[in-house]
Amino acid sequence: MGMVHLFQTLLNWTDFQMPLEEAIQNPRLHLEGLQLNIEKGFDEEVISKLELPRDWQRLIWTEKSMFFGGVNGVAADVKGNLKGSGDERRFGVVMGE
Repeated sequence: MGMVHLFQTLLNWTDFQMPLEEAIQNPRLHLEGLQLNIEKGFDEEVISKLELPRDWQRLIWTEKSMFFGGVNGVAADVKGNLKGSGDERRFGVVMGE
């Protein structure tokens, strides 16, 4: 389960060029069985257009949750300065900035 959440965060950071904190805090999806769990924060218009295979269910969460994992990260900028971000879903914090 945790690797999917890490992968979503890495895609946010690398492919969508989000700052580290935004990539970590961005809403996530989780597929379990025939149920697609959608974390609060996704664009409602996009969710309404989502077509799922027959018999699949969609569950839209009303708040962020530990169910969607916890990703903490550290990245270096072009000058080598480190920047960290803790996942609010798991009460992550950054110290020493």
